[in-house]
Amino acid sequence: MKIKSQTWQRFGVCLITLISSAGLVRAQDLVAKSFDASTDGMGYGWGANATFGWDGALDAETNGASGSLRADVDFSSTGYTVIQGNMAVASFATYDRVRLSVYLDDTATLNGSGNYGSIEVRARPTGWGWPGSAVNMGNITNKGWTHFEKPLPVDMISSSVGLNIAWNGNGYADTRTIWLDQLVFVERAAAPPPPTLTLTKAGPGVEIKTTGGPDYARKNLATAGSLAPSLSWLNSTGAVSYAMTINENLQPIASPGYAANIMLCAGTDTAINTSPDWYQPSGIFLEVLMNTNGFFDVEVRFKTNAPNSHGIRFSGDPTNGYPGLLIQNTNTGLSSLVGTWSLTLSNSTVQLSGPGGLSASAQLPADALSWFGSGNNFWALFGAQPYLQSDRIISLSRVKIQGLGDFSANVDQDFTASSALDANLRVLQEGTGGVVLKPTNTAWRVSWGLPDTGMYLWSAPTIKSNDWTYTGVSAISQGVRRTVFATNVTASAGYFQLRNHGPAAPPYVLESFESASPFPAASSPYFNFEPSTAAGVTEGTNSLHVSYTNDSTWAWRGSIDYGAAAYAEWKTHTKLVFDLHRAAFTAGWNLEMVVALDGTMGWNQNQVVNWAWLNAGTETTQTITWDYSAISGAAPGTGASLKLNLMLHGNGGDANGHCGDVYIDNMRFEN
Repeated sequence: MKIKSQTWQRFGVCLITLISSAGLVRAQDLVAKSFDASTDGMGYGWGANATFGWDGALDAETNGASGSLRADVDFSSTGYTVIQGNMAVASFATYDRVRLSVYLDDTATLNGSGNYGSIEVRARPTGWGWPGSAVNMGNITNKGWTHFEKPLPVDMISSSVGLNIAWNGNGYADTRTIWLDQLVFVERAAAPPPPTLTLTKAGPGVEIKTTGGPDYARKNLATAGSLAPSLSWLNSTGAVSYAMTINENLQPIASPGYAANIMLCAGTDTAINTSPDWYQPSGIFLEVLMNTNGFFDVEVRFKTNAPNSHGIRFSGDPTNGYPGLLIQNTNTGLSSLVGTWSLTLSNSTVQLSGPGGLSASAQLPADALSWFGSGNNFWALFGAQPYLQSDRIISLSRVKIQGLGDFSANVDQDFTASSALDANLRVLQEGTGGVVLKPTNTAWRVSWGLPDTGMYLWSAPTIKSNDWTYTGVSAISQGVRRTVFATNVTASAGYFQLRNHGPAAPPYVLESFESASPFPAASSPYFNFEPSTAAGVTEGTNSLHVSYTNDSTWAWRGSIDYGAAAYAEWKTHTKLVFDLHRAAFTAGWNLEMVVALDGTMGWNQNQVVNWAWLNAGTETTQTITWDYSAISGAAPGTGASLKLNLMLHGNGGDANGHCGDVYIDNMRFEN
């Protein structure tokens, strides 16, 4: 699209407020196992028998000079195999995710679960202690290369000396082959500088903001197509005025080249696009342009029979005159746009009026009138064209189109008292986010730059910390910034800040164990796994009673699927919290407990009690907390499934093989 060619010096001001940061910048990753030229010391650990070798023909990064680890696994004896090797990592503190690439060739077939098995990565601590820290990478669902990436657990061990990679066949009973490559621990990202928070007074009206990069993007309110056949002044026996009232001056004021405009466009089309001054064949255009001295100049120009061009609008030269120029005033003395601007037309007369008594008139050539009359549609647009001045703001308080006598297309809307646009007006803009009807009780315009992931706007009428509240307003996107029109502070003073959290969500009870246990029936190593009123009740009238053998055997108890609503609560919160009571027993005993949450986000588990000894005759009650924020932060925003799984075991206890009794209650999500 051709545009008016102008070059302007650019100015800008901003208010910077330091706040919590958001967004990510990639740093240095740790390639723990690359398998570039060998198996990197990885070999058989335990489980199903397997043979291992380096394969130079396959590489996850398609590097002809590299390769991968090949494992041929015989699942006939057991359903999983563990590959083990050394992995010296001095500290995991700087990493937050792990990646692993796996490959299956075209001969691979699905197991009974409809996948190709699952992969787990486990880091082992000094002394090769068990269990270390495990990450379930997920199910393999396709042939060829699969590139897994998962968050590290929030309780990741501090350092490691060894590595396990487990392939669970999930039903395989024959020999299968897998290739592994590029085990990488991803560096925890550094935060970029915080967003810039800008606060300005604002009132109700329609905000016109030249969003996006510096460009010629038009931002306007336009009349509806239903008015187009009757909107031309030539459909009236009297004069017709097309007017807009600006109630907030241009911000920032130092914006030479910026133009507020009224555009009257005509043609035979039944609809117009976002730049009708170019595409429609005829038009009359008022532009109030800021000059380099900070004052506004006024021009009224026209064109006829020039579709897809500016026609005579900007043609001519000082010697021969400008055939498209009707009115030009470069000495208005106006430094503000605030006030009512209008074009009033009567036959061939064009009358301009503006703030401060500004007034001028001109005559359209007689042969121009036919392009605006019978057989043509007509539209009026009110707004701005940036001419290289992006992120500039004005506000309109009113649009009024009024004709005398038999004129039938009158429009009059006061935006300061309106919650919706009149049916005769619509937003017409190049790009998005620049034309917004503000709430009628708007007091402040608050905006900040992107990225702003995880940031929330808080406000207070005073700066005292206990006065701060979450605004709860939704920000609109305006180019590279977000904006809210805030109302919940006093009219005379307001303070705002961005925080990296919203208001604390109330706790959500996932399971209170009030009725029959949601877990499968007890079996070894458990004597029972059932609701009980004996002890440990912190919510309702029942708790979950677990007693078990002292042979240190592990066994999961998986719950019913709590569904999408529970997943949404899990995503909203950051911690799984529950109350645990250990009743007094005749002998001392150990307790170890693991909790897992499974569902749309994948399998994640955490050892919440680690071999805690309880002396004979002693009881304890405690609140257990699992901070899973690193997991939920990387999980999908919505999900259809969430399951709770528990696993307890211990040793010690009495001569009958019985460990003590554990009571669990009030499983809940909190922040």
